[in-house]
Amino acid sequence: MKCKLCLQDKDLLKKSHIVPNFLYKELREKDNSFVKANLEKLTKQPVYTGFFEPNILCQTCDNELLSKLEEYAYKIIYDSKKIKGVKIVNEINSHGVEWTMCRGVDYTKLKLFLLSMLWRFSISSNEFYKFVDLGKHEEIIRKMIFENNAGDVLDYPCSISSYRKHTDLPFKLMSQPLRHRNENGGICYTVVMQGFCYTFYISRELLPDIISEIVINKNNELKVIHLPKDSATKIVRKYMRLNV
Repeated sequence: MKCKLCLQDKDLLKKSHIVPNFLYKELREKDNSFVKANLEKLTKQPVYTGFFEPNILCQTCDNELLSKLEEYAYKIIYDSKKIKGVKIVNEINSHGVEWTMCRGVDYTKLKLFLLSMLWRFSISSNEFYKFVDLGKHEEIIRKMIFENNAGDVLDYPCSISSYRKHTDLPFKLMSQPLRHRNENGGICYTVVMQGFCYTFYISRELLPDIISEIVINKNNELKVIHLPKDSATKIVRKYMRLNV
């Protein structure tokens, strides 16, 4: 069978992660399960494994190419102090907007990790990811990942925001990735995981004006915006359909 990343006929793995384990490690309960929510039926059920997809990736693409990107992203998110040259600083401007500035982040590795997550949402046949359909962009992003080419800053940028400082809001949750449009009418996909909101911008010509300031850039800087309480509450309600 043909691997969806390298496009070669190879033996394919029976279990390939769509979302890396570390992105939902905090969601697990004491019995090692986590709660999967169905946004349409508004039901919840315990799940004992992550979201896997059979027969989509070969061992080389999954366990080597993608795993290296995942290992780097894990260190940035959970253990950045051990990466030489990475500095994390919390900042605030005169308008009270707060953010965490990450300096010394590898532009190519982190951006391709984010794109690999979006791409896997799109190729998955799992009902959980049914709202993600990249169309012609799926092949463009596949080539970027396989050829280790993160492209320009404005090629499929991903902004990351957080509401984890608002401890009264639920963050042990993972939403279905949903399609929507930004204020300029451009197509976006957003997924909420463990108190972080990842928004992928597809339509380059319709990007928000501020986007270049908040996504990872070629100076190896990433700004993670801390959402104010009212914005965070709206996001939780919209993506999790919770009464908070």
